[in-house]
Amino acid sequence: MTTTAQNMRLRPGTAPSWVLVPSDDQGGSNGHDARFGGWRLLGELNDLPANLTTSTDRWTLRTGPFSHQSAWYATNADGSLRAIGSDALAVARAIGAGIDPWALVDDLLLGFRPDGRSAFEGVLPCGSARAMEYSPAGVRVVEHEVGADLEALGRRVAEAMDAGACLELTGGVDSRLLLALGVSAGGTPSKAFTIGGEGDPDVVVARQIAERLGMEHRTLSAELDAADLVEDTRAFVVRSGFVCNAAAYGWLPSVFAQLTDWRTAQLSGVGGEIGEGFYYSRVDGLFEKLNSPRLWLRTRVVVDGGRWASCFEPGTFGRRLRQIAAERAELNTREPWRVRTDGFYTHARIHGWAIPVIRASAAWYRPITPFFSGEYHAWARALTPEQLHNRAAQRELIGRLSPQFAAIPYAKQLAGPGVGKLAKAWKLAGRVLPRPTVQPDQWIRTARQLMHWIGGADSVIDLLRDSPPVKFEEAAQILRGDARVNAAAIGFLTTMALAHSHLSR
Repeated sequence: MTTTAQNMRLRPGTAPSWVLVPSDDQGGSNGHDARFGGWRLLGELNDLPANLTTSTDRWTLRTGPFSHQSAWYATNADGSLRAIGSDALAVARAIGAGIDPWALVDDLLLGFRPDGRSAFEGVLPCGSARAMEYSPAGVRVVEHEVGADLEALGRRVAEAMDAGACLELTGGVDSRLLLALGVSAGGTPSKAFTIGGEGDPDVVVARQIAERLGMEHRTLSAELDAADLVEDTRAFVVRSGFVCNAAAYGWLPSVFAQLTDWRTAQLSGVGGEIGEGFYYSRVDGLFEKLNSPRLWLRTRVVVDGGRWASCFEPGTFGRRLRQIAAERAELNTREPWRVRTDGFYTHARIHGWAIPVIRASAAWYRPITPFFSGEYHAWARALTPEQLHNRAAQRELIGRLSPQFAAIPYAKQLAGPGVGKLAKAWKLAGRVLPRPTVQPDQWIRTARQLMHWIGGADSVIDLLRDSPPVKFEEAAQILRGDARVNAAAIGFLTTMALAHSHLSR
């Protein structure tokens, strides 16, 4: 690792934070008492980010796919805005919020929180296509609804390329589509990187694409820096609002450190998979006839067949599934079943899983994620089932925009034949029947380091004592168990333990 990389590592508490609250709110004072109309600032004026603009009587906060500065808010029971800020913990403290008792349930049940909410009750993230505007008339949330204008999106991608943004390049469809959009709009990408070993199909394909365009290409290992792993993990979890799984994502800064002397902005194809119709299968025809979102969630979404149910009182998982099935508006429309389930994937999985990772990563570099945009979502929503199958529409678009990329094989083609029927049946069984799943090496190593640092299972359990749904003895057994199959659960339990620890300080 270079000296530059070491010096640029983030540490918890080093990032400035700000909170805006109504002026009659008793959320504390920092002695500055800066006011914007009926609101006051808890924080330094020079801490305000570029996407928050203020004047004497109004403020506007804008978020979007080309900017991922962290923003969190909380509302009163009537829906009025109670506080907004750059840090979930700061917002929670400003309103006196406690730990969300259902956050850990959702983590271990689904592997993500459907609305991407923080670990604190009522503290939610601002969406990637919203603006919050305050004026003397009050606060309003503005949704940026746009059409499927991929040509305009391509121009923005081209601008990012020409400004020197690095491309996260794989051998798959999404990064290739992103590249095709930008190049066809006149962009000239100059650098790209791929994570993997020399013989990995992703690396082999990415190099072919980079050579075709004359880009500088780097191959990165996923080796972990054990000396900084725990501190990096803590920082990443804090920056995510205590949303991201500590074991699954805490190792990412070790990868970021390999790039700090080379790139400041990064174009990513994350989110492109909504053009596939990820959750639809032949079994969905049965769910549609039964009209049972709960059964669909149980079979298609629940992690490892609900193997972590033992952490909670009997019936907790089933009760939460019924709540989610009833509350998720996209699952309860009159639209065709495929539209409904794809809607759940788009709004729950993307905002509850993908965006939190990108939001946390923004502390290390500037992520640019065009497939989180309204233009791409509008295009994906208009696709037919035939176009969604095997990403047919995305592949056709690549061929039309940049035939040179379409001729290069995809990584899956180099990896051999696809998943057989028996393997697919076994995967489906794993969704329904509780069974352990061997997890990635990086997760395993991070989980083990965290458990060593935090002082073992008893220390984690002590921090979780205020979580009513948790059965502590069962949770301790999971924490003491084999990290090769328990790493994800260890990560979720540790994430919530860190949230308890920070809130009590």
